[in-house]
Amino acid sequence: MQRSKAWCVLICLISIIFLFIYSLSTAEDVSTIRVFYADSCITDADNWQYSYIVGNEKGYAASPDIQQWIKDIDPAAIRQVSISSDHFLVLLDDNSVLAYGNNDDGQCNTQDWKCTSICSDIMCSYGISTDGTILYCGMEDDNGVKDWNDIVQLSVDYSVVGRNHDGVAFFSNNLSITPPKDVREIITNGLKIAWLDTQGRVFVEGIDRPNSKELEWTNVNELAFACTNFLCGLDTKGKLLLYGFPNKEVVQEKLKDVEIEHIFRNGLIDKNGDIYLFDLVYTPCLIDKLSVTVQGRR
Repeated sequence: MQRSKAWCVLICLISIIFLFIYSLSTAEDVSTIRVFYADSCITDADNWQYSYIVGNEKGYAASPDIQQWIKDIDPAAIRQVSISSDHFLVLLDDNSVLAYGNNDDGQCNTQDWKCTSICSDIMCSYGISTDGTILYCGMEDDNGVKDWNDIVQLSVDYSVVGRNHDGVAFFSNNLSITPPKDVREIITNGLKIAWLDTQGRVFVEGIDRPNSKELEWTNVNELAFACTNFLCGLDTKGKLLLYGFPNKEVVQEKLKDVEIEHIFRNGLIDKNGDIYLFDLVYTPCLIDKLSVTVQGRR
């Protein structure tokens, strides 16, 4: 009888150990975190206050002002977010667009939109419709953008830039820019335009002083503007590239042990899910963590 009890205890212990080992082997490895949507915007320049959201199908990290609006949205249903200083947009997986915040100029009137991509700017909103044309709402504006066709990517910050399927760049009619070729990604921060071509090369051009400059960067995979004036790049090996930063060495030293997964406007996220935003002295500061344990709410 005693021997039978001993065998039962042993079998139970073995089972517990096996289940524990199995749970470890199937747990999500944080090094595989992938960011599906991320954006940030300085909403109070006097106090350097950010609104931000970074998320994936498991959950998101967001500033309190964003959280209060989207708390009932399934993180897995979000495809893209775009934040301006007075409102923000959320693109869902059914191509519908939700808008929150100030609607004094009608910038949140997106209820009838069906989009593949979105961009919010102060007092206005843009979307790429499912047929590649441009949707617009907000402050009255005639910048020629609403006549564009076959568009697959937009970037907006007072001025508007975009590209089509063939890598041809488009600019709002208040810009006189050297037409780039074979564009893979194009972005603007209102002062500069930067684009990444199909060969992984990066070019920068000032809006008020059109004169394109090729940066000495190679194999670039992502581009993002930071702190209004400066440009970040991430190459295919995960190396952070910096252009225009007066404290470039300080930033590089602070991030020397950080494995960067993704860069976005004004920020970056590492492979542990730690989220950094640039502060008043252009240095990335850890401000939040993307949880990999938050489950979607269907």
